[in-house]
Amino acid sequence: MKEKIQAFAFAAFLMIVFGAVGGAHGGEGQISAEPSMTLKQFVDYKKLLDEEAKSYRDFIQTFSIFGGAATLIFGAILAWMNWKTRSDVQIEVQKQLESIVKKEIERQFPGLEKNISAAVEDITRRMGLLEEDAKHHYEEHKNNLEGIVRDANARRAEINRMIVEISGSIRLFRSVRPEIDDEAPSLVSDNVRLLNILWVDDAPSNNAYPVNVLRSMGARITQVLSTNDAFDELVENSKASYNLIISDMGRGADYTAGLSLLRELRYRKFNTAYIIFCSARGEVEHKIEAANLGALAITSSTTTLFGEVTKVANSITA
Repeated sequence: MKEKIQAFAFAAFLMIVFGAVGGAHGGEGQISAEPSMTLKQFVDYKKLLDEEAKSYRDFIQTFSIFGGAATLIFGAILAWMNWKTRSDVQIEVQKQLESIVKKEIERQFPGLEKNISAAVEDITRRMGLLEEDAKHHYEEHKNNLEGIVRDANARRAEINRMIVEISGSIRLFRSVRPEIDDEAPSLVSDNVRLLNILWVDDAPSNNAYPVNVLRSMGARITQVLSTNDAFDELVENSKASYNLIISDMGRGADYTAGLSLLRELRYRKFNTAYIIFCSARGEVEHKIEAANLGALAITSSTTTLFGEVTKVANSITA
């Protein structure tokens, strides 16, 4: 088909060229000189020939331009047809090759695609089982870990409770044996009688000795058991004008209740002098934080406690 179109295009091009040239020569043959012309007629005849020659020259030039353009067009058409034919052949060859390869694979490896699909499904199933197993182990270990944490917290609470009980026993022993601090009362100023003290401790008996000493010297002391009771007392008996608050450290489940009370007092704009009377361990662990919150002192020593109480009393008369 390609060769027929090329031959037709070439034949059409030749017909155009030869037709134009034949027409030009035919025109020249129609004009001829008569032997009996006068000079004037001859001049006119020559002029006519020149005009005809010029007309043919113009025609030939125009035809040459159009002929060149037509040649370029035909060449482009032929090139496109050649490229299109080659592209179509390549596509067809590719299709035939793919078909041959596919048939050969099916012949050499029957059921290969089915086997691959089965293998993929098996792998997916195994991955699902592994994922479920991992989730199961994670939940199992998570529950075990939560149990360990709860047990550790319970043990910690028990240890803290024992520490509090031991500290209370030590204080009780001191209150029963006041001679171990027999020099402490001598450190207390007579100005203690000016003090109105709010003492916060959920085990008041632990403080029997220092409370009795201070009361014997004229200090007024109100004892409450909790942080809420302390605020109720401060609000309801505001006229009492407490000038010193003494608190233990741990109360109930709050092992830093003494710091919590101080923090809340400062937040509510209570600037009352504040002393924490607690165990030696509490003194070491919370000394810096108590100072940062504005505590006057934190101590486990009755002697130190009397000294700090005296400072507050003396500041009233200063």
